[in-house]
Amino acid sequence: CHRPLRHTPPPPPGILRAGMTRVHDVVILGATGFTGKLAAQYMARAYPPSSATPVRWAIAGRSADKLRDVLGTLGTAVDIVVCDLSDNDALERLFKSTS
Repeated sequence: CHRPLRHTPPPPPGILRAGMTRVHDVVILGATGFTGKLAAQYMARAYPPSSATPVRWAIAGRSADKLRDVLGTLGTAVDIVVCDLSDNDALERLFKSTS
């Protein structure tokens, strides 16, 4: 995965240890597809930045441009993670950096 557009990149595999903070609580991988957009819209309504229960979430996919388009429809600012789905190591880093 490439560097999130508004966040530091996930740590390399094996770096996270007990007690370390994860980068995101939830990452919606495939956020530019029909179901991913629905999930992102739900998260934007249910967990806005001003929420009493803050959730660190991001949208992820292959195309930064398409992810920016989705972000523009959400009405909130969340991280964007551009990810090469054929790169197993990058996917593992993304998963390990997410609660």
